[in-house]
This record gives sequence, C-alpha cells and structure tokens, in this order.
Amino acid sequence: MSLWTMAMAAWVVGVAFQLQQPSLVALAWAQGACASALLMVLISAWLMSRSRPGQRRAAWPLVWLACALLAWGSTTWRAHALMQQALPPSWQDQDLLLQGQVQGLPTLRGGSLGFDVAVHSLALQGKTLDQGMPSRVMLYWQAGESLSQVQAGQVWRWTVRLQPPVPTGNPGGFDAALWLLDKGVRATGSVRAKKGQQPQLLQSPSHWWSDGAVDRLRQGIREAIQRQVPDARLAGVLSGLTIGDQSGIGREDWDVFRKTSIAHLISISGLHIAMVGWMGSTVLAWLWRRSSRLMHHWPAPVVQLVSGVLVATAYSLLAGWGVPAQRTVCMMAVWALLRIGGRPWPWPPVWLAAAVVVTVMDPWALCQAGFWLSFVAVGVLMSSGTAVERPEPGDESWRMRGSIMVRSLVQTQWLTTLSLTPLAAVFFQQVSVVGFAANLLAIPVFTALITPLALGGVVWPALWGVAAWFVSMTVKVLAWMAHWSWASTHVPMLPMSLSVLVVLAAAALVLPVPWRWRLAGLPALLLLPFLPGPWSLVPPPVPGQFSVVAADVGQGTSVLVRTARHALVFDAGPKVGDQSDAGQRVVVPLLVALGVTQLDELIISHRDADHVGGAASIVREVPVTLLRSSLEDEHPLRQTMVGGEPLRHRRCEAGQHWQWDGVDFTVVHPRAEDYARRADLSPNALSCAVRIQAKTLPGREAASVFLAGDIEAQQEADVVARAQALGEQVAGLRSTVLVVPHHGSKTSSTDAFLQAVGPTQAVIQVGRRNGYGHPSPEVVARYDELGVARVATPACGAFLWNSSEAPLAQPQALKRDPAQRLRLGECWRQRSRHYWD
Repeated sequence: MSLWTMAMAAWVVGVAFQLQQPSLVALAWAQGACASALLMVLISAWLMSRSRPGQRRAAWPLVWLACALLAWGSTTWRAHALMQQALPPSWQDQDLLLQGQVQGLPTLRGGSLGFDVAVHSLALQGKTLDQGMPSRVMLYWQAGESLSQVQAGQVWRWTVRLQPPVPTGNPGGFDAALWLLDKGVRATGSVRAKKGQQPQLLQSPSHWWSDGAVDRLRQGIREAIQRQVPDARLAGVLSGLTIGDQSGIGREDWDVFRKTSIAHLISISGLHIAMVGWMGSTVLAWLWRRSSRLMHHWPAPVVQLVSGVLVATAYSLLAGWGVPAQRTVCMMAVWALLRIGGRPWPWPPVWLAAAVVVTVMDPWALCQAGFWLSFVAVGVLMSSGTAVERPEPGDESWRMRGSIMVRSLVQTQWLTTLSLTPLAAVFFQQVSVVGFAANLLAIPVFTALITPLALGGVVWPALWGVAAWFVSMTVKVLAWMAHWSWASTHVPMLPMSLSVLVVLAAAALVLPVPWRWRLAGLPALLLLPFLPGPWSLVPPPVPGQFSVVAADVGQGTSVLVRTARHALVFDAGPKVGDQSDAGQRVVVPLLVALGVTQLDELIISHRDADHVGGAASIVREVPVTLLRSSLEDEHPLRQTMVGGEPLRHRRCEAGQHWQWDGVDFTVVHPRAEDYARRADLSPNALSCAVRIQAKTLPGREAASVFLAGDIEAQQEADVVARAQALGEQVAGLRSTVLVVPHHGSKTSSTDAFLQAVGPTQAVIQVGRRNGYGHPSPEVVARYDELGVARVATPACGAFLWNSSEAPLAQPQALKRDPAQRLRLGECWRQRSRHYWD
C-alpha cells in the first residue's frame, strides 16, 4: 500500500477518533496537535529527501501520524469554534429581536415553515448580543398565507424565542443535536407573530444571481411540481428526485421505502448524479465533435470528462449538496484528473481521496449513516471491478445486450445488498428481506425512467405528470411487497465492537480476498438476525427480574418494562401536531433498538393526550397482544382493528394480578366502582397505576417499581387507605423506584403516599421548559426531605434500571445527605454522551 493511501486513511481515522470524544479537550491541545503535525511533516520531508531507501521508509510512520494528528486537531479546533456559538442560558426562552438572511430551502410541514437563518444581529430588550451569538439558527414559523413569501436570500427581522439543540435522549433516537451541528446550527426557535411582534421583510434579492439564487430556483421548481402534480404524495417523491427536497414525503411512504430498502433511490444518490453527468457529458461531447476548430483546441474525450464533472456538480448543487452528491462529484473529479493526466490509480486512493475531501469540508459527515452507506457501496463495487460487460465482436444483438445488462444489474445489486445489509442493521436496526428483489425492480425504473422524466420536467412540466404515473405504479408494487409479514426484520442495537465485527464479516464476503476469509465471515452475517439478548447494547433481564426504561418523550409518560420473555409499555407519550407523536418518534425506535418485536401488553393509564397520543403508532408498528386501559368504549384506540379483529382490551381494575417469568404485576388503581362515576371524575382520577415486583435476591430487598400514571392526592389517599385496610402497606405499596405521579404536579406526591411507597429512586417524566411548571418546587422539596434520589428526563434522557440492582438498606441520615444518597439506574444521555450534546 502506498504512502499516500495510508496517509489518507490516517486522516479519516483521526477524524473518526475525534468524533468519539464525550467532551472536547482544551483548545490548546488541538492547537498543539496541529503544530506537532506540521513539524512531523517537515521532518518527514527531510528524511524522504535523503538518498537511502531505508531513511525514506522511516518517514512513513511520521507521515501517517502527522495526518491523523492534523485531522484530530483541526476537527477539534473547528468544534470549539462552533461550541462557542452556544446561546447564553439567560437568553433562552426570551423574546429576542433577530435580524438575518434566509438560507437554504424552506420546508413546509403541518402548517409550519422551517428555514435556516444566517444571523446578522440578536438583541434582548435593546441590548445586542456581541459574544456567543449563534451564526446560524433554525426557525419555525406558523403564519398562514405569508409562508410562501419566505425565500432564500431575503433579509428579515423577527421576534423569536430560541433554545439550544436538544441532545438525543433515548436508545435508537434520532440525534438532532448532531444533525444541527453538521448544518452549523447552534439554536432553534419559533417566530412570534403576535400583535406588535409582526415579522418585517427588510430586503429582497436585487438580482437573480444574488445570495440564495440556487435555493430560490429549487423553491420555484418545487412549487411548479406541486402545481403540475395535484397528489401531494407523488409531488413529494418527484421533488426528492429533482431537487433533493424530501420534506414532502409522508411517513407511510418512508416506511415502505425503508422496508423494501429503496430509500437511497428516493433521495439524490450517487447513481442519479453519475447518470446525469454521463448524459450531459455525452451530449456536450457530441456537439463538440461537430466543430473541427474546437476539436483542435480541446480533444472531445477531455471535454467529455470535464463537462461530466461540471454537469454533475451543477446537479448536485441543485439537489442540495448532500453527502452522496459530495462523494460522487469528488470521485468523478479525481478520476477525470487522473485520466487527463494519464495516471491510472488503483481504486483505494481514488476512494480515500473522495473520503478525505468530504471530511475536510464536513468532518461530522462521518457520523452520518449516509456517508458509510454511500462510500461502502461504491468501494465494494470499485474493488470487485464490476463493469458493464461488452459483447463479443459480431454478437451485438439486442438480446445479447439485454442479457449482459441484466447480469450486470443482478451482480451489482447482489454485491450492494451483501455489503449494505450489515450497515443497515447497525445504523437502523432493520434488515430488508425483500430488498434485493425490490431494488432489481426499482433501480431500472427510477434510474432510467422516473429520474430523467423528473429532470426533464424542469424544461417541459408536462413530463412531471408522466413521471408521477410511473411513481404511483412503482410505489403500489413496493407497498405490496412491504406489507408481507416477512418483508423486513429487526435486530437490536449492537455494541461498537460487535458492529465492527459484523461489517468486517460482510466486507470479507464481497471484497476480492481469499475464500477462507470469506467463509469465516459468513456465520457472523447468518446469525445476525438471531443474536441472543445478552449481545445487545441493553440486554434483557434474567428470569425473576425485570428492567425499566422510562423514556424521554417530552411532556408525557411512556415506560417500557421487560422480563426475560415478555414486554409491556405503560403509556405512549404525547402527540405533537398532526404529523408526529411520541410513539412514532421515540417509543417504536426504542423498542426496535432494544430488540422488542412484540408487546404482550400496552397499558394506557387514561385518556389525556400526553399519555395516549402515541398509542396508535405503537399499535400500527408493533404487534400488541392486549390493551389494558381506563379508556371509554368509544375511544378511537378501542376501535383499532388488528388482523381484521378488534384489539383485545381489558379494563384496569385494582386487584388485577398476573405473573411473567417470576415477576409479579399488580394493578392498584382505579377501583371497579370508580368507572360508574366516570362522568363526575377527571381523567386523572381514573388513571391506571401498576406496581411490579421481582423475586428477592439473597441479602437484598425485593426490587419493585411503581408506575403511578397521573393519580393525584385523592387517588393517592385511596390507594394508601386500601393497602392499610388490607394490612399490606409494606408488601403492597413499597417500591424501589417510583415514576412520579402526574409529572411532579403540586396536586400529587403527598407526604402520606411517599411515606407508604418509600422509594429509593424517583423518576420525573416532564417536558423541557414545559408550560405547566412541572415538577413543582414544593414536590421536589418533599422528595429531597425524604432522602429520595431523583432524576428528570430533560437532563437524564431515558432512565434505565434493572431490578437486579436492588439496594441494600440505607440509614435515613445518609439518605438526607445528597452526596451520600443512594442512586439507582443510569441516564442514557450520560451513557451515550458526545461533546455536541
């Protein structure tokens, strides 16, 4: 392997190492690393200038180390610059006067317009923020008809409220903070359009070539597609193929595309860009050959190479300049330069050179699934030498050409499927069983028909109607495949070491390596869907014990409880607007990440939206055996059909008891007679409350958890009174962990209830900066006075606890000392911490 190949690989390794840091080192270390790297380069140059081969070889390790250090140091330096743009805490959730320029393509979802803004000035009550001001923010504006007026390049003045990016808080959750950091966004917020706070358009672009010209063109094309194609679903797909805007593609369509593994075709992929570059260069080369004068100055092959790169670059800019676009343009540029210079390189340097260019422009792209999916697929195809086979001279019939094309497509898709399936399992915890067949159908249709028609529609809009028909027919077939019960399977989140092993096993199968290496990697791939629980990142409990994951769902409740072979979800979190809910955003990805493929029970405590809002998404995505709730018969969730039959339902009633794998479950509220007074009671008064107890471990207390729902003071008193009447105050209510009633509202967590339950650890599920004042300071003080350790999901993220961590008895004096207070479980946000959180 050459010096330059290893140097480029060292650069990528250095960037990757920096991105794994939980916190940033001091800036001086980054500056020192960059200076050391430059010194190593000078020493290496001096050693390589010596005539002896041995001395030249001695410089190679220094070059590799210098590249890795320079990559690590420069990325850390850039990260410090971005972190210094954090919004001061005192400026958060305040009415700020922001002036800035709209950048990028505005996107409309659920009546709210989202767009990036390059900040010019930021002021609070007349005081301008000079230091620590974010250079770029993302705003959301609900403003009705005026939304269409917002265009890239305009300068506006808004009254806004800003917040820092919220880090990922749950296993399997989307890392919004990383996504925003990659865009250079250090705050998000909403436009305040109340009386006296109306936004003002200060300046519009004076010329078509002014700032934001490309994005205005993209916005115009999107609006033209929407006018030409009335069906919003089809228009969304065509916008994705034409200008790289995926905001119009609905959740149901994305589910189909993921299950059939063709999502890469809906976005602007490298295949699309290469095809457009090839088509444009072919036409320009044909025209060039028509002029002998032009041919005399520049040969047609050179013009074709250069024009291919230029056309691909133009299309990539039109498509939003994503990672696949960057990778494709870089590779095409490197390949064109090498061909023009007459220096054929093997594939690794070309491949690594593109990776280096992408990570120099955007180091955080290395954390994107798209980076690895894109580069691994291309690397595998380049290494295997797959190319379109040419027919023998004299045997160029259309049948022979068709046969060669089919064989080439099957071979390419087979290699791509083998290489990307493990990556899909690692990044998305999903493996498409029908992906190979679906791609054999979709790749020719999208590449040869739909995408050219979509691009042609820019010139002749009528072609969008034809393209929409092909999209409709193709999506129908894909949806039929996606609804097969075995269309896709899920795997749990894997530890980093096991993830690397699986990816290497796939590489051994597809790369040109000895067969014994390939056979060694085969078992790891075949066993991937059947890995036992202990191999997952969050393994299930042993028989007799249970585990709890109190998810961070915002202002709402959702708790996953697992035994050795069963799973239950208590509440489903809130609904957020018309397009999103906690079930779809948080709970389902969490279940997938932890390897939960079926729920034995879904308990919905009561009808409030912050508890039932995500239930429909859970039932739609995960098989549910039984729904237990206090919901009325007419509630929409009670009408849900599963497999042509109504979802089984059982009403929550105090005294209900069942056992899974040696773990006892008991419903403690509401009473059966409470339902007769439903009209006179609030929904909170009928909230289900459940206590779960594990088997006692030697030398420890019996571990238990109390899921209180939204019961309030009166219901707490009833629960305690019933336990006392039965003589079960200790055995019936005592719990190791308490999910705090009603999010810590001042109407709950009474002293008598807390004395009866006697928790060691309290978990408060609330929304960040919620408008209800939860948790109440009075309630927090009550828990502190009793010496109960507590965590809140905004700071903790998901709270994870296994009942095998049952505590030993602790003196009350130690409980009251916060420094010595026993704390149970762990916070996901701490476990998966990164410096951008």
